[in-house]
Amino acid sequence: MSEQADIQAHERDARRYARARYALFVAELALGIAFTAYLLADGTFRLGEFARWASADGGLLWQAFFYYAAFFVLYFIISLPLGFFRGYALEHRFKLSTENVGRWLWRRAKRRLVSFVISAPLFVALVALIEWRNDWWFWAAVGWLFVSYGLARVGPRILLPLFYKLTPLDDAALVERLAKLAGDAKLSLAGVFRVDFSRETKKANAAVAGFGKHRRVILADTLLDNFTREEIGVVFAHELGHIVHRDLLLGFCVSGAVSFGALFLANITINAAAQRLGIQYTYELLPVLIAVFGVIQFVVMPFVNALSRWRERECDRHAIRTTGDAPSFISAMEKLAQMNLADVKPNRLVEILLFDHPPIEKRIAFARNMETPQ
Repeated sequence: MSEQADIQAHERDARRYARARYALFVAELALGIAFTAYLLADGTFRLGEFARWASADGGLLWQAFFYYAAFFVLYFIISLPLGFFRGYALEHRFKLSTENVGRWLWRRAKRRLVSFVISAPLFVALVALIEWRNDWWFWAAVGWLFVSYGLARVGPRILLPLFYKLTPLDDAALVERLAKLAGDAKLSLAGVFRVDFSRETKKANAAVAGFGKHRRVILADTLLDNFTREEIGVVFAHELGHIVHRDLLLGFCVSGAVSFGALFLANITINAAAQRLGIQYTYELLPVLIAVFGVIQFVVMPFVNALSRWRERECDRHAIRTTGDAPSFISAMEKLAQMNLADVKPNRLVEILLFDHPPIEKRIAFARNMETPQ
């Protein structure tokens, strides 16, 4: 097969992969809406009956815990088929996954378990606030800010190693190159780590995580093994851009503002909803909260994604300016597109709704404009 034929075949695969993922997004959204509608119609009362039975008619907070546990397990079960198709079958169909079924199921179950351990106490605390304070929404929003900040601090050190093995980079020349980029930006890092993405995927990725002295840059082994040092340098410089521009703090503030707005609207909604639906127990209001948060998330999603795309573009600018290496940035983007089967030129509506990064075609065009300014 000629090189041109290989390129055309890859582009066809990328389009098919993208269409399948967009269809699955719609399917998962529809499933969530249907499940919430079921809960609002009758399911929340059935879960409430189970909670009161499981807690042996114990106190409100024990009932809230068992209600949430039943809700969590039920949604895990009904969402598993779509999750399996999206996370396993589709990835194997396009030869992107390196996992077997057993490892995929174990990884998904472990993630859900960790999620439950974190979210269940938060739900019980929310029920207590709603029950005992009229201004519950304000204190819930404040509490969520502290929880989010805490998770951001401990996540890279405690949560991430539960799922991936992180090791410091051992390439002395590469470490020296990256240390110089960080030093030029006057940044201190807890470290630059290699993460074993290849245990589950052939895709490449990089990220910055944590705040302050716990801040670190994480580079996938798939990226480190397939990119040149120059390409790794510009990817690293892009991640440094997030730190220089305080994008983690900006995202934290935006998330906090959305949480305050969502909880305020939920406070207005739940009393009327409880009367209309005949809800007597506070924890049975969970589907109402889900509906309110879901609508708000869908409404703000295009604006949050637009903000994210803007910040990502500024980080691209930072990477190209600080390295002075637009060609390596372009070749890195081309490799990312190939390895991740990226939709390099999505429909404009899809870009607005779903893309938190600029499409790769636009990122490459941006780099070429910086390379040869008009």
